[in-house]
Amino acid sequence: MPRALKANGFVAQVTEVVAVEVADRPGGLAAVLEAFDAEGVNVEYMYAYVTKTKDNAIVICKFDDPRQALDALKRRAFRR
Repeated sequence: MPRALKANGFVAQVTEVVAVEVADRPGGLAAVLEAFDAEGVNVEYMYAYVTKTKDNAIVICKFDDPRQALDALKRRAFRR
């Protein structure tokens, strides 16, 4: 896909991201970010995905070390 976009004058890049289910309530995102902080995981950027799964929202995150982030989510029992 990036080639088609670039061929038409757009800047495009494919990056590895992780989708995380976050409790859709006040403090839900904070709980995930606190877990990343405690595990020393660096979040490069993130954005919300416009869908809900039951009582959760989905946040898309880009990490400098995706494996470290996935391991942290697993240790702390967050869904990814």
